[in-house]
Amino acid sequence: QSSVHAARAALFRIGTDELLPAPIRGAALTELALAHENLLPSFVTRRASGLSSGSGGWADGAAFALTSEANPLLNRTRAVELYRQAALLGNATAQFRLGTLQASGALGVERDPVQAVLNYYFAALNGSVEAAMALGFRHSLGLGVPKDCQAAVIYYELAANQAVDEIEADGVAPLVEREWLSLDRKTRGYAGRSSRGEDEEVVDYYKHAAEKGDVSAIVALGQIYFYGARGVERDHARAADFFRAAAAQGDPMAQANLGHLLVKGMGVEQDIPGALANFSAAAEAGSPNGINGLGYMHLYGLGVARDADQARKYFSEAAEANNAEALYNLGALYVSGVGVKRRNYPTALNYFSMAAQKGHTLAMHKLAQMNLHGVGVLKNCDQALNMFKAVAERGRAVRLLSRG
Repeated sequence: QSSVHAARAALFRIGTDELLPAPIRGAALTELALAHENLLPSFVTRRASGLSSGSGGWADGAAFALTSEANPLLNRTRAVELYRQAALLGNATAQFRLGTLQASGALGVERDPVQAVLNYYFAALNGSVEAAMALGFRHSLGLGVPKDCQAAVIYYELAANQAVDEIEADGVAPLVEREWLSLDRKTRGYAGRSSRGEDEEVVDYYKHAAEKGDVSAIVALGQIYFYGARGVERDHARAADFFRAAAAQGDPMAQANLGHLLVKGMGVEQDIPGALANFSAAAEAGSPNGINGLGYMHLYGLGVARDADQARKYFSEAAEANNAEALYNLGALYVSGVGVKRRNYPTALNYFSMAAQKGHTLAMHKLAQMNLHGVGVLKNCDQALNMFKAVAERGRAVRLLSRG
């Protein structure tokens, strides 16, 4: 505990040093407030729980909420004081958290809906996705603010854009948009929530089956590590190992997934020829993911001559099998006019709609934009709002807060 108190003292010194910039001071005080409240592990509570302070941002440990016995800093009255100080320094997390306390009257904070909305507003301006969603929700229903679809859609679009940026940066969309694994004979895939004990049981089952040479179990483990599912941390390098092992035995799903990792350089060194070989093998076996992968390679000229027309043909073939990614890619071609005779927004809208019905996040985002601006369809604020909301709810912050 001495190291925990040393960390607390260091953060307090930083937070109260008026010679330091306000953002640094606000971040330090917010970390300390999170530790005192015991809401989500911060820099100091990670030490109390034995987590490495280098494991990432405070949200990385969201599933490890500490007990009062484990956290010697638990003092929620002090947490509220620190949130107030950090909020005045412009920290978005503190402003959002203070807003939620004022809205709910929790932790002894007097309920003040007006001040809560004001803190949400400043937090959203400072980049808080959670605050933007809170304001979008309130404006959509008229909770303490005017009911206004146009205002609501502005805030939900901000949060949705952040979710899309995360997907594009990570190279991995949320698990919800992918086809559920049919390999999990116990729970019929990843659908639904499960306890940590159940997750461990499923992962252990796959590991045991994989050790016996069950190819489907090897692929399932690759999927689990690829997405960071079943309570397992995302690890693309380990996913690649499992996919490589199953691909060597001719499994088309593994070949397509390995091709994806190789072409993107996710967890492995980028290997364009290797990606092309795996996509080709998967496509030859009839895998829609493999066929879509070949379309991607031709569209961008990766390992083959750039050929947008051939890419469209591959995407169309995969789309006939209702492959969500291929449906999205076709929509993108018709929006841009690449690989097709001319731009066709209604056709693009149709493909995006089919992809969105399969849960494709980026397709939902495109649909929201098209409905908002009346591209290929009459303007429809309510439809745009619903789509932006659905995309925003797949963002990293919301997924972390919903774990457990």
